[in-house]
Amino acid sequence: MQRRLRWVLALSWSIWLVPRDAGAICREVTETGSWPPAITPDQEILVIKRSGVPVGCEVPVPAADAGGPGDAGPPPAGDGGAPPPAGDAGAPRDGGAADAGAPADGAAPADAGSCQPRTGDTITWVVQPRFSVGPDGSRFALLMVTPRVPVVEVAPASTFEDLARATAPLVTVEERYVEDASLGYQCEDPKYGGGGCGYSTTSGGTGAWVPPDPSGDGAADAGNLDDYIPVQTVGSYQVVVLDATDADELDAWLTGADYAHGREDIDALRPYLELGWTVVAVRVSTQASFRAGGLEPLSFTFEGTDLRLPLGVARQPAGGQALLKIYVAAEGRYEVPGAALSFAGWTPDADRTFLTASTLEADLSLPADQDPVLARAAADAPFQDEFTKVREIRIPSSQCPRGGDDDGGDGACDCGVGATGSTQLGSALMAIACAAVVLRRRRRPRG
Repeated sequence: MQRRLRWVLALSWSIWLVPRDAGAICREVTETGSWPPAITPDQEILVIKRSGVPVGCEVPVPAADAGGPGDAGPPPAGDGGAPPPAGDAGAPRDGGAADAGAPADGAAPADAGSCQPRTGDTITWVVQPRFSVGPDGSRFALLMVTPRVPVVEVAPASTFEDLARATAPLVTVEERYVEDASLGYQCEDPKYGGGGCGYSTTSGGTGAWVPPDPSGDGAADAGNLDDYIPVQTVGSYQVVVLDATDADELDAWLTGADYAHGREDIDALRPYLELGWTVVAVRVSTQASFRAGGLEPLSFTFEGTDLRLPLGVARQPAGGQALLKIYVAAEGRYEVPGAALSFAGWTPDADRTFLTASTLEADLSLPADQDPVLARAAADAPFQDEFTKVREIRIPSSQCPRGGDDDGGDGACDCGVGATGSTQLGSALMAIACAAVVLRRRRRPRG
């Protein structure tokens, strides 16, 4: 009986998971024999641009007195001469920042003549894919692409919650009295008597937020393409930077690693490989069942200046859409083509970071050459969405019917039905108030 119930649950989950969408910032491939996850198409991404930070080191030209021509003999293969053996087309790279980047703590190397630290511009992407997993768990990999070999680290767990609070729209709550004859009558007009016209309060995001810096003083360069970076355990993930340089090598790696994939997966990543980009596989293995959840946010830091979002990695032949929340922290205001801006302003941190928040309805049918490229705005103008909530409180009417007695006599008005004093009015309002919320949205620049 338990075996049959388990089979039924697995079958129901498989039916629910088959028509899944890929995330707008990654592509999912599932290990053979595992149930696939359902990647939530609506994702968040934080783009951080920094200047004057460690990006690796450069090796100076050897001195002229190193020996006469021909004295040293031919260099050994893989050590600055002939290229290293090809090896496994999908073998992960080894070496990390030790052979091409500055030391992890940013300190100068022991032999400053052999490797001079250098600084430059870096881009960091922070992402947190969300997915659902059936009762038997799942084993899969999320394929990401970056222009250069990245440093992959875990970002603070509260990154996107903090951003949502910092960029929340201004919300003004107005309370208004609405007279309702069905509640009775009163001789004093409550709008001008003791109750007034109501009140309003305003709250919303202030932009107070400090960009995370997972790399600290470490270099953004994770290694050169002539070395290998081994599988890294990063938080709850296993991360490997693939050495595939074309679609055939990527196909061979996925096959050798026993990941089920199709032509559409290879075709989606092919344009990035042709541009010399790097594919990073983020492996997830879970035995638990959960829905629309996710693990820790991951950051990918690499040297560069272009703010291109590789949404083509998630291209689907049948199309589809994904709602993408894009945050940008940079030296000024950047705009996302086709996105709706909801916040723009300076953060109060010492580095003077300009933070923007936008929402993009990403078209998953678009190829890589139509990836959105963020553009520097002409001016660093602040902006913040603004909403007004009107809360209506229904009260007894101050308009007596015709023929009533406004002096509190025995007429049809009967002033005693409604409260007449400010204290009585307040008690009556508390007893009979019912909330009817009306939303009104308006946009205006935030000064």
